[in-house]
This record gives sequence, structure tokens and C-alpha cells, in this order.
Amino acid sequence: MRKRLKRLGALALAGMMLALSACGDNSPSAPGGDAPGAQAAMGRYIEEEYALPEGVGYVAAVHRAEDGSIRLLCNLDKEMMLGKWYVYASTDGGRRWMQEETPWLDGLGELLTVEAAAWDRAGNLYMQYMPMTQAEFDALMAQMEAAKGGGASAAAAESAETSASSDAPAPEGDAAGTDGEDAGDNGDEGLTSGPQMPSSKLVKVDPAGNVEELSFTLEAQMDYGTLGARGLQVAENGDLIADCAFVLAQFDPATGECKHLYDPEAFANSISYTTLQDTLAMTDGDLVTFYDLTTGEQTGSFSTAGQQPEDGGPKVATMAESASYERVLTSDPENGAVYFADSTGVYRHLLDGAVTERLIDGELCSLNMPALRLTDLIVKEDGSLLLLYADGMDRTLMNYTYSADTPTVPDKELRVFSLRDNKTIRQSMGLFQRQNPDVHVVYDVALTGADAVTASDALRTLANELLAGKGPDLLVLDGMPIDSYVEKGVLLDLSEPVGGKTASGEWLKAEAESFKTADGRIYAVPARFSVPVILADEEAARAKDLTALADWLVAQKGRFPGIHGGALSIVHPAAMIDLFYPVCSPAWFQADGSMDEEAFRAFLTDLKRICDSATSEQAEESKAAYEYTGGASYDLLWDGLRWTYDMLGAAAGSLDSVKALAAPDACIVKHGGGELAPLPGQVSGVFVPRTILGVNAESKQADMAQAFLGLVLSEQVQKNNFDDGMPVNAAAFSNGFVNPNPGDPDGMYYGSSWTGEDGEEISMDLQVTWPSDAFMENAENWITALDTPSASDEVVKQMVLDETAGYFDGTRTLDEAVTALREKLNIYLAE
Repeated sequence: MRKRLKRLGALALAGMMLALSACGDNSPSAPGGDAPGAQAAMGRYIEEEYALPEGVGYVAAVHRAEDGSIRLLCNLDKEMMLGKWYVYASTDGGRRWMQEETPWLDGLGELLTVEAAAWDRAGNLYMQYMPMTQAEFDALMAQMEAAKGGGASAAAAESAETSASSDAPAPEGDAAGTDGEDAGDNGDEGLTSGPQMPSSKLVKVDPAGNVEELSFTLEAQMDYGTLGARGLQVAENGDLIADCAFVLAQFDPATGECKHLYDPEAFANSISYTTLQDTLAMTDGDLVTFYDLTTGEQTGSFSTAGQQPEDGGPKVATMAESASYERVLTSDPENGAVYFADSTGVYRHLLDGAVTERLIDGELCSLNMPALRLTDLIVKEDGSLLLLYADGMDRTLMNYTYSADTPTVPDKELRVFSLRDNKTIRQSMGLFQRQNPDVHVVYDVALTGADAVTASDALRTLANELLAGKGPDLLVLDGMPIDSYVEKGVLLDLSEPVGGKTASGEWLKAEAESFKTADGRIYAVPARFSVPVILADEEAARAKDLTALADWLVAQKGRFPGIHGGALSIVHPAAMIDLFYPVCSPAWFQADGSMDEEAFRAFLTDLKRICDSATSEQAEESKAAYEYTGGASYDLLWDGLRWTYDMLGAAAGSLDSVKALAAPDACIVKHGGGELAPLPGQVSGVFVPRTILGVNAESKQADMAQAFLGLVLSEQVQKNNFDDGMPVNAAAFSNGFVNPNPGDPDGMYYGSSWTGEDGEEISMDLQVTWPSDAFMENAENWITALDTPSASDEVVKQMVLDETAGYFDGTRTLDEAVTALREKLNIYLAE
């Protein structure tokens, strides 16, 4: 219940300083212009930070009035949506803000939670809120403290999960959509005894501050329950369009009648939408879909996923992740256009047109930075744009003004290449281009999933470029044959700058010097690292190697029955190879590069023993999960939850962030014992270097590439957590062990339930709070003591998967599998 009042965004997304930079225009016509679509030499939107009112916390509504002024409804508490709320206005396009006198807000209640709010074109504010007195709030907090011993409720779990995804309040009720006032029907006695949550109210406030309480509230009645509003817009006809979590609901403001429901085809827990004339535009996966507000019928749509241009230029609008909440819509009534923005840029689509025009290239501005989450987009009278971002608990306002005299693309170019997309690189791109507005960082990602290119194909092409003295300036070497590149002399020696950083203590020495050669040279440096770990009883967690762990897991056969039980959550051979590869593969290769066949035989034998210990039902479930997801992986949190309830022999996975230590600690506490430790394998002390950076020895921009590398490893970048590894920057790493929310003792709630084979309802829950100082100190000590880097060559790893599949399904003997792999490796290493 407290999570309905607190809206803490994603943990560890830290703030950053925003500067002046420029954003390219792939369709360079000025706002309202009709220049040809071909890319011009000049013309670009310039990005500039505008200051928000001091102390801004949660923003419930942003609005551009008919007179051009911008209004903001917000509170001044970054951690809680409950409290006093304020209205600020700007008459100069967002540069300066003045607080408005709003005595009517004080009259609504001592403390307010604004659930949904929006202004109409006439300046009337519609606001749905929940009032509360300080005494009621204190009683609720005391009630929460008393209920802690009873475990987490499904309602709290759902509310906590939703709170991390949106500024807007979660819908009332539990995961099934039950109305908050009836939550007690779901067995949530610990949260419903004593004081109850006050009822929501909906008011209309005219420009003079006169308040009219409406006779209804914004709720969507669905077959599975009632969904409360958490977002609102007012259509030109005066109808209220409410975001009710999974659907949009259209209400008559006079009667409260729900005229229409708009349910997207693609599942999303947050829908961005806008209205224009008599049309509703809403996100639906990679589509923007139009509906007639009179009939409720769909009238058209357009795709936001662009096609590759014939000239090989950048794609128009391709999302790496196409969740709807990552794309924000707004409208420009004066010009009859719908605008949308996502990480790839800002786009304009005329309501009666067929062309989507890109105005701003996301890679040249803050849109590309994963630490920033776009929440609002405003089109100003002069065609310039305001974008409001959430930066962890902070808010950042950026203005974008078109400049016809600025080059469309900066004069200098720095090329960065990686096999797969990397959020740390994208964060660094945004910062680097702000610091160097005359530089365009071009990021080439080989494996996007949009074509049939394999890692082998991409690396062959890259190798040809590098050997010809061409190719990218900076390489993200994850999955690449680093040793081969070093032998061929295509990487620049970085031992001097790396040695200076490790000697000063600025970078973690063992991790930063992962690839130090026998002669002291360093050609590659990781920016992040992960640790393969196991969560289990002490005997399993302290197993000396893979064979000992396999012995223990096999001995538990029959102890964990059912399709949700087993030695590990997934016993599919390919998934297990992926899990144990980092802690075993260093043992397979000798100093001369040849294969240690006995070590590899032992690896396959131990994995097969673990697989064979599973029941046929567990094996089939693992196979189905692996095939359905295209490669199921282990999840330390959810597998840990199953281990806590004695359903698994062990939970295993990759520790990709410091904050991820909290879940295993909570599992150990609830389980009454256990240990989190490095995953036993064929070598010990393993960590996995990630975001491994190398500079092309033939680069004409070597100095610039090294400057970019330094920024990637800076605290400014590494303080952000993208779950792509722990920081190699020492300050960012150490700060990760400090509780980021000491005032939040409740943490997060997680839960899962299903119907068992006998029809019994099975449920699990877990409250995850920040671990004790002793736990974190111990974890920091054993993590920093790890001294064996293990980087994977994706081509070799795929060979292992391909050539051993027959051994696990019985169509190939162990010797045949080992021989086949050896022959493939010999050919590959000879290339």
C-alpha cells in the first residue's frame, strides 16, 4: 500500500550534468517547411538544458496553453507522490518559471496523491487525487510496519513493480485489477485491517481557481476488475481520455459515462497517447494507431519501425526495445500533426499524410542516453520542442530549437563498433557529444536481429577491414577473438593510460588489467564486469569445482519434484553451457591455443549428469522454455525465490550490478541460511570482463578514441546502472555498496503464484530490502578478490553449442563431440 504513495524510479539511475549540444535532422525541413526529404548539408535542432523550478519532484501534468505559456503541476518531493502540490508557469517557453497562487490546492486536503491530471484548451484543470491527513498517513505507515512480519502481499508486489515503470500512480488494487477498496477480499488482511485508503476524488478547476467536484471518478470496468486512472488527457471535444494501466477509457465529462475503451493489441503496462481534432492516437507496439473519438472505431495507423533507406543511411525509426512506454506522443493542433519521440529521435506525422519525418536524430542528443527516460513532449508555437526526462529521481528539461545555419551532421566523426547494442556506450555517446558538439559518434551494431547476419559473418567483415588498415576507431570487443587481434597487431597499446589509472586507484586494478600480456602491454580494457554466482546451501555454494557441485546436485535427485522444481531452474544443455562457460572455458585451452580435451570431456560429462538428474517433466519444461524464449537464461532473483521455498537445489546466474546483491541476501534471510558465492567451475576466482574496449591501431582518431574510452570508464558514466555489469571505475563501484534509499526501509516486494498439479494454489513472496553492512562488506571483499578474467569468443561458444548438442540428445558419443569441436576450432584458429 505504501508503494501506491511512493514512486521511486529504477534503482541506481543517477543524475548527471546536462550541457549544450546539437541534434541532427534526418529530414531537414524547418518546422512547417516543405524542403525535399533528401539530407541537406545544413540544418539541425540544437539541444539546450532549461532549468526546472527548484526542487521539482513528481510531475503530474505539463501543458502548453493557447497563449503559448507552459504550465507544470508538480510536487517538491522526489521520493513520494504524497504531499503538497504546486503549479508553475513559464511565459518564455520554459526558460524561467514562476509559482502560481493556488489556494484552491490547499483547500483540497492536507496531503494529496495526484493520480491523474490534465488541462483542457480553455485552461480548465481536471485532476483525480486521493486526499489524506497527516494522521491518516502516520497510521498507515505504522500499519505497514506492523504488517511486515506477515510477508509481502500480491497487491504490494504489483504496486511496487508498477511504481518503477512510470511517474503516474499505479492502478488501484492488486494484480488482477481488484478495486483498492475491496482489497481485503484477496486475503490481504495485514494491509487492510485498521485505517483504509481514502477514496479518490475528481475535480474540475477553472482558470479563476473555482473548484467543482465531479460526481464520478475515472475507472475502467473490465471483466477482470476495475482499473483506476494513472494518466489523463482532455480531447478537443472536452471528453476525458484516461490511461487506466492496460487500456484507455473515454469519459463524458458531464455524466461520467464511459463512451469507449481502447485496448492495444500489443501488451504494455503503459500507453502513450494524444488527441488531435476528433482523433485519438495511441502507441501499440511499433504502431501508432488512430481511432475516431465519436465512434470508437480504428481509422488507421502508421509504423514507427522504419525500413533501411536505399542509400544505406540510418534507419528512420527502429527501436532496440519496442515497449510502448519508451515512445511518447503529443500533438500540434495548429499544423494537424502528431509527434512522437523515442530513443532514435523525434518524428512528425501529419494526420492526413502518409510520411513520417524525422526532425531530430536521437544519436546526436539526450534521447540516446539510457539513464534518461522521456516522460513528456511539448511542441511550442514556433516549432521548437520541450522534452521532459526522468533521470532517476531527478527531472531534466531540454529545449530543441531548429538552426538553419548549423551543419546537419557534425564535421568530425568517431566510429564505434560492437557485436551487440550496449547501453553504457550509448550513455557515453550522449555525454561525449555534449562535450564535443563538433563530433558525431557513429555507433555500428552488427547483430541487431533485423537480418540474418551471424557473429561469424560480422567478425569476418571486421577482420578484413582491420587488416586493411581501416575499420572503426573504437571497438567494443565483447564476444570477439581478442587474442587474435593482439597477435595481428590491430589494437593500440593502452598500457600507459590504463597503468596510470590503476596506479592512482581510479580504476579497479584486476579488472582494468584483465588483458595485460606477459610483456606488460594492455590492448583491451573492460569498463564493466560480471560475476557468475550460485545461491545455495553452504555445501553446494562451497563446492570446490564443477564436479563436486554436480555430485551434490545429482545427490538431491527426487528432492525437488514438479515442473517448477529441480536441481536448477533450467536443465536444458544449451542454457547450462551458457551458464558454466565463463567458469570452465579457461581450462579448455592450453598456452599454445590448443584444446585440452580431457578438461572439455569432464565439463560435458558433469553437465550431462546434472541434466540427467532432472525428471522428464522438468526436462520438457526446460526445453519448452528455452525454445519459446530463444535461449532461456537463469534469473538470480526469481530462481532465488524458488530456492527460498525449497523448490530448487540452487539458484545460479550472473551478478550484473551491485544492487543485485539485495535479492540473494533477502532469500538467505527468509530461507534461514545459505550462501551466495562464486559459481564453482573448472577454474576459480572468475569474473567476466564486459564492455571491453580497444582502439584501432590504424585509427586516424586515436586520441579522440582514447578520450571516449576514458569517458566510458568515468564515474559520470559508470554511476549509472544498466544491469550490464559492475563498474570498473573504483569510486562508482564502492558507491554502489552504499544504500541509495536509506529512508526506504520497505524496499521492493516480489511475488508469484500458480496452480499446482493437484489443483492447489501455490504462492511465493519476498520482501527485498537493502542488505546489512556486514553482508555488503563481505560481498565487496570477495568480489574484489576475484582474479581470473574470462572473456568469451562468440564464434567459439557457438561451436561448442553446435558440436555438443548431439552428445546431450544421444545422437553422438562423447568422443565424437570432442573430436568434432577440436576440428572446427583448428580451422577457426588458423584463419
